[in-house]
Amino acid sequence: MKTKNIYTAKLNVDEVLIRHFGSEKTGKIEMCSLHSKDVSWSTYFIVPDFASTDTVALDVLFDEDFRKENDVQTGDLFKVEFIGLSGLYEIEITGIEQGEPVNYLENKRQVNSTDGGKMELVYRKLEEADLDTLISMRITQLREEGATEDIDLVPYLKDYYKRHMADGTFVSWLAVDGDKIIGTSGMSFVEKPPYFSCPTGRIGLLSSMFTDPSYRRMGIAKELLHRVVEEARAYGCGAVQITASDMGVKLYTAYGFKHNGNFMQYTF
Repeated sequence: MKTKNIYTAKLNVDEVLIRHFGSEKTGKIEMCSLHSKDVSWSTYFIVPDFASTDTVALDVLFDEDFRKENDVQTGDLFKVEFIGLSGLYEIEITGIEQGEPVNYLENKRQVNSTDGGKMELVYRKLEEADLDTLISMRITQLREEGATEDIDLVPYLKDYYKRHMADGTFVSWLAVDGDKIIGTSGMSFVEKPPYFSCPTGRIGLLSSMFTDPSYRRMGIAKELLHRVVEEARAYGCGAVQITASDMGVKLYTAYGFKHNGNFMQYTF
């Protein structure tokens, strides 16, 4: 388990939080977005017992190098957005430490296997050491979708992922069973001239949604989809787009994606 920055923050509790985070969620990991001026981060927090007091200590979790890149100090104020709730809550950072919290990016989830049993999967973000596996699974996905394979795509994919991971415009969540990566996802961030329904001009492009055939129909793709969509929300994207395969249409429709009949493409 990697060491994480644990930011303890003071949060005033209201009835909305108490209703939303029932006692059954106490101690579990939930997603949230932290907002400061023009910057947003998608991250996780450990659910406290919201019903216990008017003010709770909220533990927000970040990678250990986050503080080096972002000058966060005790006393700093942030806005926090909880997934599934409208509106923002203000928090004040009251403590910063490093530790090894349960779960976080290496989030553990139990899923029902196809043979009726249960297995524990780990969800975590892509690291550079995972690139060879991601690329192999990406090419397998393209083959499965019937793509014509007339070039060696590996060096192009490796160059793309390295460049865009480095500048923060590509993010990927993985599903892992033991030491085996069994599910992938990807979200690329691009900018267009702003328009009325997307004043930031930021668009998320969904890709690399692939699950090992032996692990399908367990809800893994839905979990990965949700995580990268939340990354796009935190980045400030006004929409997420995908060119869906026949296999993926049902998943994306169920999540809330809608067809855009105006999409056209010119191929060189």
